[in-house]
Amino acid sequence: MKEKIGNLSFQNYRSTKKDILVIGPVPGKRYSEITFPILSPDPASNKDVHLLKYPIYVGGNRGWRSYTKT
Repeated sequence: MKEKIGNLSFQNYRSTKKDILVIGPVPGKRYSEITFPILSPDPASNKDVHLLKYPIYVGGNRGWRSYTKT
């Protein structure tokens, strides 16, 4: 996974918006595809965990222009 992620910077858009991530800045020619990890708890090891489906929004800054994918 580390080879795919490289040295990219990931951060939350806001502390109150944990489901919105910002990646970058990234050079567009080098990063036409970006892989990033999503860690989730294991319900088999922790019975108090209940997994739900909810959207995650990711935006990337590619230099002069911004790119947002939802």
